[in-house]
Order: sequence, then structure tokens, then C-alpha cells
Amino acid sequence: GSGKVVPRPANKNHMHSKKSKSRKRRINTTATVEGVMAKNIKRALGVK
Repeated sequence: GSGKVVPRPANKNHMHSKKSKSRKRRINTTATVEGVMAKNIKRALGVK
């Protein structure tokens, strides 16, 4: 992989019928964790 820390989006698993289309699209976008937070997560996972 690229080595980027990509968190899993919240609110994506169930109850899709009550969520609007725009909300579901917004949930579906991926974001990357950067900086010190990514370093801390990698250290906690034992990656680097």
C-alpha cells in the first residue's frame, strides 16, 4: 500500500433508508489522517 492511514467512515453500516442521498455520499468519501496523529496511530499499530 501507500502507507497512508485511512480511517473507516462512521455511520456507514446500517439504517440507510433514513439517510438522505447527499448524506450517504458524504459518508462515503475517504479522508486521510496526517501529521502527528498519523504517526501516533502507526506507532500504536506497530507499523513503524
